[in-house]
Amino acid sequence: ANNFSQSALAYSFGTAVQQTHLTQKVIAAQISGDLFNTWAGPVSVAAGGEYREDGAHGTADPISSALRFFTSGGAAINGDMNVKEGFVEVGVPLARDMPFLHSLDMNGAVRVTDYSVSGSVTSWKVGGTWEPAPQFRLRVTRSRDIRAPNIFELYAPTSTSFQTVMDPAKGQAFVLPLSILGGNANLKPETANTFTIGGVLSPDFWGLNRLRLSVDYYDIKLDGAISTLGSQVIVNLCHQGQTALCANVERDAGGNLVSISNVNLNLNRLITRGIDIEAQYRFPLGDGNVMLRAMATHMIELTTATPTGSVINRAGQNGSPTSAPSGVPDWQVNTSVGYEGARFASQLQARYISAGTRDNTLIGPEQTGYRNTLPNSTNTNHIRAYWYLNANAQYDLLKDGNRSLQIFGAINNLLNQDPPPAPSSFGPTNNVLYDVLGRTYRIGVRFAY
Repeated sequence: ANNFSQSALAYSFGTAVQQTHLTQKVIAAQISGDLFNTWAGPVSVAAGGEYREDGAHGTADPISSALRFFTSGGAAINGDMNVKEGFVEVGVPLARDMPFLHSLDMNGAVRVTDYSVSGSVTSWKVGGTWEPAPQFRLRVTRSRDIRAPNIFELYAPTSTSFQTVMDPAKGQAFVLPLSILGGNANLKPETANTFTIGGVLSPDFWGLNRLRLSVDYYDIKLDGAISTLGSQVIVNLCHQGQTALCANVERDAGGNLVSISNVNLNLNRLITRGIDIEAQYRFPLGDGNVMLRAMATHMIELTTATPTGSVINRAGQNGSPTSAPSGVPDWQVNTSVGYEGARFASQLQARYISAGTRDNTLIGPEQTGYRNTLPNSTNTNHIRAYWYLNANAQYDLLKDGNRSLQIFGAINNLLNQDPPPAPSSFGPTNNVLYDVLGRTYRIGVRFAY
């Protein structure tokens, strides 16, 4: 320990510095109103246009600029883009107060967008809502949507991180000192075909007049999705004969992995399908009301199809592997029970994350077909289901016109659950899904006068 010279210390360590200056200029105008009335109601129209300029410019220290840090160096960005767009939207009522046609409406929109970096694209949508009765409403939408690459996806400078990669050619793991990340100035806009259909139930019978339930199904097929494949996927596909990706893999004279370029790409297709469910029920209690609420998302599919023909479904992947796309759990449920009175209010929240895998490109002993001789085998690929409990309460000491005094408190992660070990680019776990702090408390005072 401490057996080093100052020159060795100065050579081995340094301070990464990054400065980024973001600017945006926007001018926009829109107009809306009713064109005329039909027997079912007014036809409404909205139209508008916008011009935007975005810029990102910055500097980094010399060591970072030379990619000499082992990981987490600074990154200097330099890029500009502008956007011109115009839109028109129309809402048309078709029926009102008829048998099985309490209401029927159609709506549509068209938007033309011109990006300085990738040219013009057109997006549109058409949809409708039908209420056969006041208690039930159906809705459906079909649309073509676009998203252009942002400045960071286009112009993010090259940066590095370390990552453990299993080399299928060698049958052993390497800790890469250079997993190279960065932007891609040749990216094109993403285009998506989106279909959604759902219904809302608000009954006023059988004592269920305080219930509201909605269920929506979505199916999105995204072409040219902007993402990264992940270093492990790149080296696997190269080994399997996808020669186009072998240019992203660098080896030394002995055939050992040296670096993998994992920059943004317009991947062939991203398909996501799922169901969103929301229910709430309110009833009076004392001088206040009790609210029961539940929101759930079921991910059916989250498939990435690459230009090389490989297909990876990351539905059910709870991990966020280092330098690779994140997945989404099969189920996420957020429930709460709350009370709101004249002066006192409280809520208990329960959040559920279903069990899943650490990485859907790996296979562990918990999965069918596992063999420890497989190049993508791992000692475990399972993350158990998690429940998180949170609680909060508040009490109004004073409510008098513009004057108020309130005390409040909250406890997050009531059961003090540790997150699962699932290494990611952000640390030892997927901190988007799992709490990394443990039980935390907060208490405070709000006042106005």
